[in-house]
Formats: sequence, C-alpha cells, structure tokens
Amino acid sequence: MPTHRIADARRIGQPFRGAIFDLGTVVKPEVAIEHAPPRMAYSPELDGLRAVASIAVVLFHLPVALIPSGTQGVDVFSVITGYLMGRAVLAKRAELDLPTIRRFVLNRVRRLFPLLFAVTTAYAVCLVAAGYRIDPMIEVVPVLLYVSNLTTIWGHPPQWFLHTWTLSLEFQFYLALPLFGLATRRLRAGSLLIFLMIVYGSLSLSRLYYFGLPGVSVIHSLHPVWQISGMILGMSVAIMPPCKGSPWTRPLGPAALALILFGFTHPNETLVQNSLWMSLTEMATAALIWTIVGRPVAVIRIALGSRVISTIGTWSYGIYFGTFRS
Repeated sequence: MPTHRIADARRIGQPFRGAIFDLGTVVKPEVAIEHAPPRMAYSPELDGLRAVASIAVVLFHLPVALIPSGTQGVDVFSVITGYLMGRAVLAKRAELDLPTIRRFVLNRVRRLFPLLFAVTTAYAVCLVAAGYRIDPMIEVVPVLLYVSNLTTIWGHPPQWFLHTWTLSLEFQFYLALPLFGLATRRLRAGSLLIFLMIVYGSLSLSRLYYFGLPGVSVIHSLHPVWQISGMILGMSVAIMPPCKGSPWTRPLGPAALALILFGFTHPNETLVQNSLWMSLTEMATAALIWTIVGRPVAVIRIALGSRVISTIGTWSYGIYFGTFRS
C-alpha cells in the first residue's frame, strides 16, 4: 500500500481544527486504511465564514440592532454544520453500526454539553441573584435537554434562553444524521445526492408557501421541518464532486459571499421574504463552501482566510452563547 494512503488513514477522525464538529478517533484502523475517504483538510476560510455568521448574529442581538437580518447567520451556520457532519458521517456510511452511532452521539455530548451546562446555569443564577423570577422547567430544563425549540413551538418559549433553539436543532440533527446514514448505506453517492437535493427543494418551496398562510407567526417558523433545510443542503455539498476551480466557478465564491453579506443588511418585512432570503442564504453558503473546499480564489482567501477572522471563527460557538436577548 502506498505510504501516503497509510498516512492519510492515520489522520482520519482527527478534529477539523478550530471546529466544534469532529467524529472522534477511528475504532478500526485497519478498516480505515483499506477504505479511507479523503482526509478533511483544514480550511481557514470555513472558520472565517463562521466568524462572519457569528458577527452578524451578535450585531442583530445588540440592544439596537445594527443589521436588520443578522439572524440569517444561523442559516449560514446550518449549512456549515451539514457539510462538516456530512463529511464525517456520510463518507463512512459503509462502516456505520449501532456502537459507532453511540460513540458518535456521546462524542457530541462530551464536546458540547459542558459549555451549555456551565453558561446556562451561571446565567440562570445571575438572573435569580438580580431579583428576576424564572421557571426552571421552562427556562433551564428544556435547554439542557436540547428541546427548547420544541417547547417554544408548543407555546412555552424560554424568555431568557430563546436563542438556544438553534442549539437544540443542531443536537437533534446529530441524533438523526447517523441513523440516516445507516438507512442509506446502500445508496450510491450520486443517488443520495439527487435524493437530498429533491428533499431540499421540496422543503424550500413548502416553507415559502407555508410562511404565506394567514395566522403563521415567527414561532411557527422555528419548527425543525423548516429549519433543517440548510443542514440538508450542507450534506449535499459534502458528497458533491469537488470544485476544480474552472473559469466559470472562479466568480462563484465572491458572488456568493456578496449575496450573504447583502442578505444580512436587507430587511425582511414578512415571513415570506424571510423564507425567500433564508433559501438564498443557504444556497449562497453552499456554493461558497463548495468553492472553499475546492480551490478558493484569492479574494476569498484574503476575506475569510486571514488569521484574525479565522481565529474569531474558532470562537463562534462561545460567541453565540453571548447573544442573550430578552
């Protein structure tokens, strides 16, 4: 076996540096050596994209929002999550079994829950010490069980921790993705890609129609069915053939980044407009990721790959925890 294949196999399962998503170590190295998927090389531009999304969310949650649609940073995060987890899980579908899935979920819990527990309990204690009355069964317990998005839809939104609905959705995605990979392990990559794109298109069109119905509120828009579309699109990018950097794709990255930034500043006055820009942001993010992991052009390397912006991206998970808003 060529030595570079062995070296690549040893790196499989190492964390994506600066990311909060990693599959953990490979349990069966001999299997990994023989059937090693391409190693997930570190792309500072992905961390830079996370930085842009987190900054947009923070600017929106300031007492006076500096940008009208900063919550679309959540849509950017969703696509990135779908891509990274898709690379980690879908590329290893043939090796998935129940013990592997259990290790994957426990790895997510060990990596994410300590910070969630520490920040949530500390903030709750500070609120009580400041004289505020909070109901732990509404404010704290659903957050720690990763179901705050569901309790919000059911009419019991947490006042102080409403932003954690995205973290709940993310963890629910972590639970569902390995099972999806297990169920589709016999599908070829091309068939799986077509299936995911059909699901994404159906969800986007259905969401656009549903958000236009009378009586639909912002709370209804938080339903996982409507919010998981970005992760599905990210999964699609993970199994697409890599971008080769041909002349027609070179303007794609800068154009996608420009559309994302414009979307942050474009006010959405109705849920229909929000749904439309949600889909546009998701597709622009997917296109940008596709070019980043292929051959990013110089302007993208400069804009997103600098040490400062990519370092901010490595802090994005913690930054998001600071976006409390009553």
